[in-house]
Amino acid sequence: VNHGNEKQYFFALFCILYCYEIKKYEELEKIICDNLFDKKGENMCLLYFLNLIDFSFSDNIYEKENQNTEKENENVENTENNSKILIKIGEIKAEEICKLLYKDLRLNKMMRDIRVKKLRVISVLKKFYNLKLKIFDYVVKIVDPSKEDLGQLMTVLIECLTPDEAKKGVDMVLDKFCNLAKDDDMVVYGLNILKEISVRFDLDVISYLEDYKKSKSKAVGYAYKMLVKSYNEKKVVGNRSLLYVRKKASEANKENKKDSTEKKNKYKNFKKGNKRRKNNKLK
Repeated sequence: VNHGNEKQYFFALFCILYCYEIKKYEELEKIICDNLFDKKGENMCLLYFLNLIDFSFSDNIYEKENQNTEKENENVENTENNSKILIKIGEIKAEEICKLLYKDLRLNKMMRDIRVKKLRVISVLKKFYNLKLKIFDYVVKIVDPSKEDLGQLMTVLIECLTPDEAKKGVDMVLDKFCNLAKDDDMVVYGLNILKEISVRFDLDVISYLEDYKKSKSKAVGYAYKMLVKSYNEKKVVGNRSLLYVRKKASEANKENKKDSTEKKNKYKNFKKGNKRRKNNKLK
């Protein structure tokens, strides 16, 4: 890794990652972790920590990252979605890496996509090992609704929230997404984020959203109803997992869509019937 030109460097690093992936060589773990902080190799190592490198010997080793998959923005619910190194390094090493990455973020300039990847690595390590590092205030500073990485940053933000920061998270969403100056799409996005926060922390946010209770926008009205329904269901199911609550909300969403489709079909059939009757009268 330390010798040769740039192409040879990346090929060697890829080989190291591949060897570690197929069989855990402890001596390679240090090389991979060290390259997280090397300007040349950090991107590839960040991708590996995020389980976004395709080892199927494609011509493009970033192919897996470029695919717009659900996996990229969803919350990590089990170890199948995590890289091998993330699972194996252990809590002490994970905490050390998080602190060094966070220090690097605060002190050094870097491309925005690298900054976001480092935050995502911190987020998954923090969640997997239940680390206490607080990064909410930093994430809020770089959240920009106009950027394409909004979904990734909001996932990081929700994952990194602690109970004592939950109210600050709600205030941030209300400020950036849910106010009368924003368009309907932005409000719906904000309401969905508030739904995640309220369910996760059993936090009543409904009192802040009275303006949307009777919204003329169907999309906003529906998002508001789903937020209220999810929060009420959380109170009923108590301490069951967030995954369970999401599942129930998803089922309710499907039922509502099914009912809506049936109503539309009935209305279409009714209109066709009226048209036939008018034609018969003319004849």
